[in-house]
Amino acid sequence: MARMIKVLPTMVLLIVTSIVTPAEQVPQAAAAGTDAMFVQGEDGTWVTFGSYYSFIHPTFQRSWHGTNGVIVGADEGGHDFTVWLRAADGAPLTVGVYENAERDPFNSAGHPGMSVSGDSAGCNIVSGRFIIDDIAFDASGVATRLAARWEMHCEGHEPAVFGAVTVNSSATYWSRNITPRLRFGSTSIGAPTAAQDVIIANTGPSPLHVTEAQLTGPNAASFEVVSDPCTGVDIAVGGTCRVTVRYNPVSVGTHTARLTVFDDVAPNTGLGTGQDTVLDGSAASVSMKLFMDGEAGNASPGPMHLLSTSFTFDSSSAGITASGSASGVEFSLHLLAPLGQPLATGVYEGAARLPSADTPGIDLTADGLGCASATGRFIVDDLVMRPNGSIITFAARWEYHCDGAETASFGAVAFNSAISYPERTLSVRILDFDQVTRGVSSTVPVTVSNLGPAPLHFGTAAIGGNDAGDFAIVGNNCTGTTVASGATCTLQVRFLADGAYGDRTARLTFFDDIAPAGGGGTGQDVLLWGTVSSAYGEFVPLTPSRILDTREGNGAPLRPIPAGSVIDVQVTGRGGVPATGVSSVVLNVTAVNATTETFITLWPTGGERPTVSNLNPAPGPPIPNQATIQMGAGGKISAYNHNGRVDLIFDVVGYYSDEEGVPGSRFHAVGPFRMIDTRYGTGPLPIAPIGPRQTLPFDVRGAGGEVPSDVTAVVMNVTFVNPTAPGFVTVYPGDVPLPTTSSLNTSPGAVRPNLVTVRVPPSGIVNFFNFQGSTDLVVDVVGYYDTTRVGDAGRFQPVTPFRAWDTRDSDVPLDSNEVWSFPIGDFGGAAPFASAAVLNVTAVSPTASGFLTVYSDDLCDPPLASNLNFVAGQTVPNGVIAQLSLGTECALGDGRIDVYNLSGKTHVILDVVGYFMT
Repeated sequence: MARMIKVLPTMVLLIVTSIVTPAEQVPQAAAAGTDAMFVQGEDGTWVTFGSYYSFIHPTFQRSWHGTNGVIVGADEGGHDFTVWLRAADGAPLTVGVYENAERDPFNSAGHPGMSVSGDSAGCNIVSGRFIIDDIAFDASGVATRLAARWEMHCEGHEPAVFGAVTVNSSATYWSRNITPRLRFGSTSIGAPTAAQDVIIANTGPSPLHVTEAQLTGPNAASFEVVSDPCTGVDIAVGGTCRVTVRYNPVSVGTHTARLTVFDDVAPNTGLGTGQDTVLDGSAASVSMKLFMDGEAGNASPGPMHLLSTSFTFDSSSAGITASGSASGVEFSLHLLAPLGQPLATGVYEGAARLPSADTPGIDLTADGLGCASATGRFIVDDLVMRPNGSIITFAARWEYHCDGAETASFGAVAFNSAISYPERTLSVRILDFDQVTRGVSSTVPVTVSNLGPAPLHFGTAAIGGNDAGDFAIVGNNCTGTTVASGATCTLQVRFLADGAYGDRTARLTFFDDIAPAGGGGTGQDVLLWGTVSSAYGEFVPLTPSRILDTREGNGAPLRPIPAGSVIDVQVTGRGGVPATGVSSVVLNVTAVNATTETFITLWPTGGERPTVSNLNPAPGPPIPNQATIQMGAGGKISAYNHNGRVDLIFDVVGYYSDEEGVPGSRFHAVGPFRMIDTRYGTGPLPIAPIGPRQTLPFDVRGAGGEVPSDVTAVVMNVTFVNPTAPGFVTVYPGDVPLPTTSSLNTSPGAVRPNLVTVRVPPSGIVNFFNFQGSTDLVVDVVGYYDTTRVGDAGRFQPVTPFRAWDTRDSDVPLDSNEVWSFPIGDFGGAAPFASAAVLNVTAVSPTASGFLTVYSDDLCDPPLASNLNFVAGQTVPNGVIAQLSLGTECALGDGRIDVYNLSGKTHVILDVVGYFMT
């Protein structure tokens, strides 16, 4: 009775003992004329699962309806297989080729039937072909002789089962074992794997003729036949033949193909698909990198550093296109050989946007910007191309000039190349020294950072351009060095700031791997900008020094100044003031021993005496006031006393340079704001007055959140309150001994202010010394100086002193708790450039004790500060620096100051002596 085939409804999963032979171990062949059968399934079949089986004693199990078909079985070594072969439509099975076979016994009309099953594994649906080389039946229809070959596909799948059988036949019998699968693993484009062999082993008793071996399948282009000595030859009995294959992917991803062998068992006639060896491999993501770095002023791309590791890379034999986006910037790069020429490794000079027969092509767009014309060069360092023009590996560098511009963009692109470029970036592309005072140089680093995986070889560096002589490389650890990945080198550049005032431009140019020297290379540029700036109007603070005291004959004859008299006082060359280069001087002026009410006027010697006053002394305590006076002829200033006799004291605290002077500091107006008040512990300080011969040190850095740490001088309105004895207060820098000068003079019961400018040492300490008795101090900061230079901001511009406002002219005094707004910026041509005004403010004939506060019209309310304090009937002046309004917030307009009167009524005089520029 025939053995039934166990057919599973879907894929049959069955563990079988494979007898696939090792590559070089050919199974012993059956002798010629011996009954034999072999079965080999391709990798992926459900029958044999890619294994090879050989049987020496196959037998007929039965015939099918007489001569219509035959069933042959083999059962050896623990494995059994059954082969059903039947002609279509009840016809006799004879020698010949049977195409389009279906599963037997369920084959449909017109189709032959076949089924190969083994080890209880079979197929529900079968397609394929078989070839009868020899067959015979006896008179009763029982098969007596058979030689056959077959190809069977299971469930419509591509992998097949091949085999051959001979029983009682002298016909040629073939048996062979072919490697079922080669796994090449993972690699990358342009990096082919080691070759592997597909071994065809002849395991039968007859020579095996190989007709053809070919790569097939959708990914066949990613595999290569390195050698094929098998096609067209006969493999001897027991011999082998090798077809050598390697994986050389053309794209990223997983690739599968087949080496298909046609031979005596799988002939390439009719519907034969051939014996397949499955080939598989995977290509990792392609290594892609493009970066570009544009010089300042280049249109495409601009001064930016752009890096992309994912972009579209298209190629042909003539050139490449790399396009994509990075950081929101779209880019496209085209590098082309001259027309009619293939792209090759080498240097392409004289490239243009549109190539010609003699001109290579280069074009670059970035951030939506392109060029009508372009020039440049590129260097192809690596190029491996397939015959169809597609590129396997590519690496190039370029220099690109847009529309004839001197500035360029540089970059590098690598596609699946073993060449690793350094990706370098610069700390600056424009090195702007801004305004540098003549004779003062500054040093700024240009740092070159190697961000890429490869070392960066640095060439030369130099400064060129029209004003190259105004800049210098003063430090260089780059030239001739190799900068490792992740490392930096630095070029130190200095602006010499010599010669005439004005702007300077030059270029720092260096060469490296990305911008190589030679040919048409222009090198990587960093633009150098600077302005030679005059020191005019910059303030140089000094340690207070006394340059005039008529009581002692210091700076003038030893006698008081008579009524209507003028003395000329030498200022330059004394008290730290240089002999030249001075435009104005800042003094603390004190009137002592006045015999009657009078006024003092100061002005540049040689000029006309102005109709203003600087202080208004009267019999009684000394009266101080800070004055800023332009230098006169011979470096002198003149002093006029109107009535009686009076002694004068000048304590110099600093000066403003002229165009030939030394650099100094620039002024910045603030608030004002209250920094110290010993009555309330503001500071914070103890709530206690300053005692006799006591010094109060105070760090002004950071005060009010306004004064910076690099402050060079501070301007304060200092007021003594309720002193217990006559004396004086000296404000001086904390890095010198107590000088023999005074800042304001105290008298019992009085409240009196003075504007004080004091140099601030690096420690930030300013000392407040009280000579005798005790007194409270109130300190309001109105501005400071530092070396920050932005345009002309903070320069002092002196003017011929003039009276801008005098309420006595209209006989309308400033009333109690009243604010008046004055357009100071409209006077003396100051409005276009002034940020603050330097004033002498005088309260005249007040009706009650009180104070005035002068501040910017931008403020909506008077600040907690005062500028001068008075008692009823007293005429009191004080120096004031007031910030001019910008027309914001509550201002009535720009260039205005407000004056607030606390109590009573008082007339107000505003005398302007200069402005600070904006």
